[in-house]
Amino acid sequence: MSENLRPQDEAHLRDEHDNAALSLPTEAQWEYACRAGTTTPWFAPTRAESMKYAHTGHFIGGTVDAGTKEANAFGLYDMHGNVWEWVADCVSDGSSAPAADCAARTVKGGSWNAPAETLAAEARSTKAPTARDSSTGFRVARDIP
Repeated sequence: MSENLRPQDEAHLRDEHDNAALSLPTEAQWEYACRAGTTTPWFAPTRAESMKYAHTGHFIGGTVDAGTKEANAFGLYDMHGNVWEWVADCVSDGSSAPAADCAARTVKGGSWNAPAETLAAEARSTKAPTARDSSTGFRVARDIP
């Protein structure tokens, strides 16, 4: 993640090609994108098959280049593993909801150094909005006119 971008900043980025608003996805948007039309915890029918799409396990030793595994049905890469992904939701009293100011932000997708069960679409963890580490990144959502 860029040193100049902080997940707690709610600045709306602009796509230089069409000026569409970009932001962190909500937890619900992230899960919808991860599942890619399925209702299972993994895009693939089973956890074992999902490893075609996921980077996880301590044997990797760090992140890998995006897109080196297969994409899901929506054409999205690395929804399971590689890095935890910030979402717009904050955690309060065990529930998650979008908010601009929070003490703990939701992260989704698991990472290269997390157990496989954390890669399931519904799994979540939390991190302080100021956290910086090699297992956390982000993807943006774009408004579609």
